Amino acid sequence: MMAKRNLDGFLDRLYEAAIDASCWPAALAEAVGLFESRSAQIGHLSLVDQRLSFVISHGYDITPERIRSYEELMGEDPRLAPFVARPFVPMHCRMIVSDEAFHASRLYREVLAPDGIEYTLGVNLIEEEQSTSFFMMLRGPDRPRFGEVECEILRELVPHLRRVIKLHTRFAEIDLDRLVAQEALDRLPLGVAVVRANSRIVSLNRIARDLAMAGDGFSIFAGMLVAERHPDTQRLQAAIATAARGDTRRSQALTLRRDKGEPLRLLVCPLSANRVGQSIALPPSDLVMVFISDPEQLVDAQSEQLQHMFGLTRSEARLLELLVAGATLKVAAGRLDLTHESARQYLKSMFVKTGSHRQSDLIRKVLSSPVWMQQ
Repeated sequence: MMAKRNLDGFLDRLYEAAIDASCWPAALAEAVGLFESRSAQIGHLSLVDQRLSFVISHGYDITPERIRSYEELMGEDPRLAPFVARPFVPMHCRMIVSDEAFHASRLYREVLAPDGIEYTLGVNLIEEEQSTSFFMMLRGPDRPRFGEVECEILRELVPHLRRVIKLHTRFAEIDLDRLVAQEALDRLPLGVAVVRANSRIVSLNRIARDLAMAGDGFSIFAGMLVAERHPDTQRLQAAIATAARGDTRRSQALTLRRDKGEPLRLLVCPLSANRVGQSIALPPSDLVMVFISDPEQLVDAQSEQLQHMFGLTRSEARLLELLVAGATLKVAAGRLDLTHESARQYLKSMFVKTGSHRQSDLIRKVLSSPVWMQQ
C-alpha cells in the first residue's frame, strides 16, 4: 500500500494551475507521482448533452477519437451515476462496481481495456445534477487497485481542489472579459491608450500599438508615452497628470505634431472618477484614457456591410463606401465609371433610404454605425 506523502509540492503546482492554465500539466504530473498512478486528469463533463467540455490529462493521450468514444458510451458507464450523486467524496471504481459488472460494460471492453485502463480513483468537485467537474487518477492492470489510503489522501486534497476549481473558473472569466474588451478596442478606428498618472502605459489597442511602433507622432520610451517633440511630450504628460488627479472632469484635447502629415488629435480623460487599478501588489493610481485620432487613416466601411445595414443597392453601397473614405462625389463617380448625374441619383436614393437630408448627414450616420469597426 502507498504511504501518505508530503503534499506541499503538489499543492504548490495546483495553486499555480489555478492562476495559469498552462501549469496544469505540471500539477497533474505531480499528482501521478503522489498517487503512483499511470495518469491524472481534470475536466468538466456535461450530463445533459453527454459531452466533455474540458479535459486536461497527464500520462494518457486524450485524442479527439478517444473523447468521442467515451461520449458515445457515457450513458453505459457504471461508475458515473454514483460518482455524480456523491460530490466531494473520493471514490475508487471498485467501491462503486464489481469486477464482473465493470468488465461486462461496453465502456470497459471498447474504450478502457484497449487503452490499458483498469482502475480509477476520483472525486466530483461540484454539487450539480447536470454536470460534474472531476479530478481522477488512472492505473493499468499491472498495478494494484486504489484503496482507502489513496482515498484518504484525496480526501485531504478535496478542499484545495474545490478552491482551485473556483479560482480557475473566476480567472477564466476575467481572461474572457479582458479578451473581449481588447478585441472591441482593437476594432475601433481610433488609437486607445490606458496610462497611469506618470504616463506609464498600462495597455494599448492595435492602432495605438502600430502608431507607437512606427514612432508616428508618439512612441514608447522607458514604458511611458512620449511625443516626437519634447514640448508636445510636456503638454501630453501635463494633461495626463491633470486628468489623473481629477482636477477637471472635462476631457482635454490636444494635438501632437508629426514630421510628416497632419498632427495626431488626442483626447485625454479620466478612466473613472474613483481610484482604480489598486491591489496589494500595485500602489493606488488613477488611470487615464488617451484617444488618438489619425486624420490620414482611411475609414474602411465595406460596401457589402453598408448594403445590408442601410438597405442599399450594390451600386449605392459602393458609392457610399468611397464617400465615407473621403472622396468627393465627382471623384467617386469617376472611380466607379458613373456619370456625375447617375451618382447624384444614387445619392438622392440613399438620402431617402437613410432619412438623410444632405451628404454630411449620410456620412455621419455611417460613422455612427458599427460598419466602420475594424475587421
